[in-house]
Amino acid sequence: MPETLIKVDLSKSAYDNDMIHNRWHPDIPIVAWVNPGDDFIIETVDWTGGFIKNNDSADDVRDIDLSIVHFLSGPIGRQGCRARRPPGGRSARRWTLEGKPVGL
Repeated sequence: MPETLIKVDLSKSAYDNDMIHNRWHPDIPIVAWVNPGDDFIIETVDWTGGFIKNNDSADDVRDIDLSIVHFLSGPIGRQGCRARRPPGGRSARRWTLEGKPVGL
């Protein structure tokens, strides 16, 4: 069975897990590393961080603060990748592995 790199306890707030954040930013440190070909599991919370409950009320949908949503697990680094500036690019990062783009 693959290793679980990021575990989530749904009974706790997403803010209590230092491997979850709610926006990408270059200052957020990598929380786990993988190698090319690794199999792994990443647990995550829903996009609201657990604010929307499974009940018969729609109040949580009405009352959600949209400035704090978009929860993400990670970031996870991939060994062998490096950041480089694409030709003509000013601020975008493109990750490469063995000279081939693997994402932005």
